[in-house]
Amino acid sequence: MIPQDWIAHRRGRDKEVLGYLRPVGDRFEPMDLFGRALSEPTEYDDAESLLEERGLAYLAEPWLLIGSDGSRRRVRIIEVSADEVVVGNYEFGKVVGYDGNIGDQDRLPVPVPADRLLPD
Repeated sequence: MIPQDWIAHRRGRDKEVLGYLRPVGDRFEPMDLFGRALSEPTEYDDAESLLEERGLAYLAEPWLLIGSDGSRRRVRIIEVSADEVVVGNYEFGKVVGYDGNIGDQDRLPVPVPADRLLPD
């Protein structure tokens, strides 16, 4: 779960949350929606700018889900909230279930451990 002291940064035009600013002393660490740092702590305006530059396009990209046994599975992001990231198997250009039907999902707690979900 995203800690309460993190500040949600919203895009101006539609108020969509782009990420969070984590207070670190008198600086702020820009965090993506997975709860991962995008840079070292910096000035508030610079941290906001990093979140604006990053945007949300990364959510549309394929990802690798690493299982507890070290297995790797291609997934797509289905949903992101302050509590969890929901992913689904990604094959042949669409999200599919283990049995070939849409519907199977994995739920990862936020912040998502960096070794569980990697860019593909």
